[in-house]
Amino acid sequence: MRRSKIVVPLHLVWATYGRLPLILPHWEEDLYECIRLEATKLRLDVLALGGVEDHLHLAILLPATRTIAELMKQIKGASSHFVTQRFLPVEGFFKWQEGYGAFGFHTSLTPRVVAYIENQKTHHANHNLWTSLEVTDEEAPANNRSSVREDAGEAWLAARHFNASR
Repeated sequence: MRRSKIVVPLHLVWATYGRLPLILPHWEEDLYECIRLEATKLRLDVLALGGVEDHLHLAILLPATRTIAELMKQIKGASSHFVTQRFLPVEGFFKWQEGYGAFGFHTSLTPRVVAYIENQKTHHANHNLWTSLEVTDEEAPANNRSSVREDAGEAWLAARHFNASR
């Protein structure tokens, strides 16, 4: 094989500052377009993008030439700048929370991950969530932090449950 073949599907999750409901419906699609454009500049294959008023989910194929930290810095920075300059230039406030979640998944789960991301609003309205992808260790109650970490390693079970319940 002359070229390396590297396929690393990732499910990325990040939140607004303080989990405030800062993503507004009248510019949400513009924000998504900004993120897609930035991902294109970074040579990422975007599989899905979606979210609710306080956080976003993005599924990508990570290329061998990029680090997760590098791409998250670029995507969060560009999108925050875009929202602040375009929609909140005078007295508005928009900022992403520090940090993010990055979860690898098997390529066979791609349809389930894409469906979960594209239907975020419905999942939240129905409380049909993959907890490991929705709550960080800092947000979980102190007595529940280990179960959040354990759940993160078992996201594929949630995907199977979600698919079975459809």
